[in-house]
Amino acid sequence: MKKDGVTIQDAPKKNSIEVTEEHLQQLRYDPNSVWGYVEIHIEQGPVLEWVGFPLGVVKGIAGQTRLKASKVTMRGSQGHAGPVPMSMRHDLMAAAAEAIVLLESLCKHPQDFLSFDGQCKSYSLESLSTYSFVPLVRYRLGQVQVMLFQDR
Repeated sequence: MKKDGVTIQDAPKKNSIEVTEEHLQQLRYDPNSVWGYVEIHIEQGPVLEWVGFPLGVVKGIAGQTRLKASKVTMRGSQGHAGPVPMSMRHDLMAAAAEAIVLLESLCKHPQDFLSFDGQCKSYSLESLSTYSFVPLVRYRLGQVQVMLFQDR
């Protein structure tokens, strides 16, 4: 339903367009009669402009690669900001920020985290407040999956 309260079903009637089963059947076409599909679309990313092309032809759609986290556990400890020195803090937000940067780097450059035999290299994530996290990262079937963050 749109903001003005008109439903999709009511919109044609409101604009004096009669939609019947017969009209819809007239719009059908044989899929075998179509050899291709053309969609004129604005560029949604920076690539064409970056390479200096005014126009591009899409031959397919690129899928997204995502890390699938089955469980992410991060722990910190609460303390009063005044009397707890930085060196003694276990700041969850600082550790989470570092984890986000690590995961972003892993998504952008997975080859930097994997050896040539498809096994993961060992990485540990040290937070600014001396709290450590050891990411357990597995490489399976071409996908990098972050399985678990454990405190050391």
